[in-house]
Amino acid sequence: MHILFLSYDGITDALGQSQILPYLKGLAKLDFKIHIISAEKKIDNFNKVNSELLENNIHWYPIKYLKSPPVLSTIWDIYKMIKQTKKIIKNHPIKIIHCRGYITSIIGLKYKKKYDIGFLFDMRGFYADERAESGLWNKNNFIYIFIYNWFKTKEKEFINNADYIVSLTNKGKDIICDNIINKQLNNIEIIPCCVDTQNFDFNKFNESLIKNVRKELNINSDAIVYTYLGSIGTWYLLDEMLIMFNEIYKQNTKSVFLFISNDSPNIINEAIIRNNCNKNAIIITSKSSDLVPKYLSVSDWGLFFIKPVFSKQASSPTKLAEFLAMGIPVITNKGIGDVDEFIELTNAGVLVNNFSSEELIKSVSKINNYNKQNKEFYYNLAFKYFNKDDAINKYADIYNRINNT
Repeated sequence: MHILFLSYDGITDALGQSQILPYLKGLAKLDFKIHIISAEKKIDNFNKVNSELLENNIHWYPIKYLKSPPVLSTIWDIYKMIKQTKKIIKNHPIKIIHCRGYITSIIGLKYKKKYDIGFLFDMRGFYADERAESGLWNKNNFIYIFIYNWFKTKEKEFINNADYIVSLTNKGKDIICDNIINKQLNNIEIIPCCVDTQNFDFNKFNESLIKNVRKELNINSDAIVYTYLGSIGTWYLLDEMLIMFNEIYKQNTKSVFLFISNDSPNIINEAIIRNNCNKNAIIITSKSSDLVPKYLSVSDWGLFFIKPVFSKQASSPTKLAEFLAMGIPVITNKGIGDVDEFIELTNAGVLVNNFSSEELIKSVSKINNYNKQNKEFYYNLAFKYFNKDDAINKYADIYNRINNT
């Protein structure tokens, strides 16, 4: 079966490498013929990535992503993707167009209506609300008000016309059914952001290796390590995380806050100064994706706070799955996707209700009194709830269902 996968995220980006390529490779191994159109910010390593894809019998047709001017650049990118889609449909018997996100779903819907090709709306989140709540779309600007309303109208159209819908969270599904279209759906599947439990596996890192990594990072053997993993982007509450760490450090000066991030250290250093943190207790390092599990292995806790806004109810943090697979419990805040229910059900860590001083002090007490399990307990949670192979099988099942209707 020939599948056309459309992504406005680049597969050469860090996100593409962790949350797109592994799934497509897995689907190709199940004998699906995968064709990819993606918008790439850089195509410097085209030959390397293309060779890797061809080895997996995946055909890739990248377009160059344009960042500016706003709006017009996106329209031009969509036009380029439509042209490439038309060529692929002409030359290959495409059965399904798998659209990752809203931008590409404009194209999927077009060809669903024109040729009755299967349309999979892999929504990833409430796009228009994310853009507005992040400040990327100024809702006081009439142009962005128009764009916001246009995408909210298209959102309903995508949902009503899709052969199948994928939501990252049960909360996202509930919002779709109860608030957006006011009816229950049978053609929707929940697939959270998952982890490769072979790469992220605490069993691969023995005490000797962990000791050496701690030494390399200048972390004492008796330190309690709280780790933040990933970019310090629009949604992550850096100041609140540092304020939380200040409260932790007051009660235990052996605590260390480790940042594993490829963002500029200046962003973190400025926040450290702003929040009067002990800079000697904070370590910042940048690592390639293949080395992340090794450096995570020194962690006692994963710590991440995300803005608890409406759109984040449809979000599934990949770092949750990655921490758990490395045998690490998490400290995070309420109001993000299905995370509240998951942590309350599984006891995978500590939930922070809000960011008031009183609540953060209470949360430190919760951390100190937490009944920490062995690493295998957390790994098994990742394997049960966030296993990449299970996600691949769910996508394969969706493809077959669409093809058989």
